[in-house]
Amino acid sequence: MIRFRLYALSAAALLLPVAMPGHAIKEEVKLLAVRFYDAGSGLTQVRAFIQVPLDVLTPTGNDANAVVSYQVGIHLLDSAGAMLSEDAWPAQRVSANLREPGVTSVKSLEFVLRPGQYRLEVTVRDSVSGTILTARSDLTAYDQPPSASDLVLAPGMRAMTTSDTVVQGTEWRNGSLLVTSAAELVLTPLRSKAFYLLEAYSAAADSGTMTVRIRDSTGQVVVQSPAIPVRVAAGGGVLRGQLDLEGLPAGDYDLDVVVQLGGQQIDRTGTFTMMPSGPVLARHAAEVAQLLTTDAGYFGAMDEPALDAAFEPLSYIASSRDLRMFRGATLATKRRFLTDFWEKRDIDSAGRNERREQFYGMLSYADSAFRERGSNTQSGWKTDRGRIYVQRGAPDEVLDKLREGRAPTYLVWRYTRGRPEWFIFADRSGLGAYKLMHSNNRMEPGAPDWTDILG
Repeated sequence: MIRFRLYALSAAALLLPVAMPGHAIKEEVKLLAVRFYDAGSGLTQVRAFIQVPLDVLTPTGNDANAVVSYQVGIHLLDSAGAMLSEDAWPAQRVSANLREPGVTSVKSLEFVLRPGQYRLEVTVRDSVSGTILTARSDLTAYDQPPSASDLVLAPGMRAMTTSDTVVQGTEWRNGSLLVTSAAELVLTPLRSKAFYLLEAYSAAADSGTMTVRIRDSTGQVVVQSPAIPVRVAAGGGVLRGQLDLEGLPAGDYDLDVVVQLGGQQIDRTGTFTMMPSGPVLARHAAEVAQLLTTDAGYFGAMDEPALDAAFEPLSYIASSRDLRMFRGATLATKRRFLTDFWEKRDIDSAGRNERREQFYGMLSYADSAFRERGSNTQSGWKTDRGRIYVQRGAPDEVLDKLREGRAPTYLVWRYTRGRPEWFIFADRSGLGAYKLMHSNNRMEPGAPDWTDILG
């Protein structure tokens, strides 16, 4: 059974550029599957992006509390059409206030494949109208090492730093890079940078050049970069960059990356759309941006279940006394409570609330990275590792000890910032369910017989 790994994202962060009213928009689900190669296992790693247009969904009503809701089904079939794996995600709910042309919800998932031919199918069911939207992608898993991965185009990309390792919004991680998810890259005059990434694979360290060009719908090259020197280590490396395409006319384009490496030429292509300019676009984009960055706008876009979900993990950073006013409150009071809670913790009270964004970004990462499988599937942020990560951030040092004899696989997380702390987690089930065994923090629970368990 192939397991899909869903990256859950905050509803208030799942937006792509807004198109100017009157511009034609393809109102359909977008699916993009990108393949990478793991030389150690010989398996193909797939990251897929699902993009759902909100304006094709039916809202639950016309009041301020109305939402749009949809369910996602994921199906993986082999070349003969036999079902290999399937999954159904819980209903995704987004405020109907965000239901505008060009505004989309984005989900990301990853899985691995053995060599062969596959088909990935996605079904999106409108919870109100029952309408079903579908998308599919045919996949060929590598049967031998490729020269490079597929090309990734993204509206954003940034390098992690020692002080910023938190995944924000729709970002996903590639090594030391954080990449913004998109099944379809859409640029606007207000956001005109196109980011690109691919992995080049080489048995030995090598050097060469990389050129990027933009072709219009007729195939004519309209932009071309000079040849950029590149180097990859033995085994391969990540090649990336960005182009600012401000001034590019509205339309559909191809972005080609051409790499000369190891005496061979590697060509990879992706597509993107440049939306038209205009005062309506600028005003509407500014309104959406304002809605997403303020505490009032962030929580104002949520319905009651989403507010409850945003409140639940606050027990990690606040006392039960501080949180008691939320339980049993009205919808408006819950929104006010959460807004006040984070406004009091804002660093500078101007513009974005970095502490709120960091907290929910860490929560989103923990929910995906530390989710436990087995008979009692548990949200990642509710696990022992998830709780420590949300409270303290990424560890400074990690020891990963594989199963040996009767001793289970275990991890040691060490924090050197401030008061030194360490935490030992063991996977006694063999299914990735790591439990906290011991810590030098006396307030943390543990297992009295932890030394016997770990040998």
